[in-house]
Amino acid sequence: MLGFTNIAVGIVLSHDNSSVYITKRKKDVDWANYLEFPGGKAYLNESTLNCLKRELYEEININPIIVTPYFSKIVSKKGIILNFF
Repeated sequence: MLGFTNIAVGIVLSHDNSSVYITKRKKDVDWANYLEFPGGKAYLNESTLNCLKRELYEEININPIIVTPYFSKIVSKKGIILNFF
């Protein structure tokens, strides 16, 4: 959507599906020290899939093997689209 920021969110499972990766937000940002799924904002002209792969490598040092779109959520008040994989 025009004017909205695309955010890729990774729901990353362990190989045996027994664990989910969670990250902790930095101390100097909004919602400091809260837990969240790894992910981040897509660059201009970057697909959400490529954004997700980049963010997963930057944040938790993994290259995903299987990536499946799960759902998207438009948050109009914040001007963002959350894309869960």
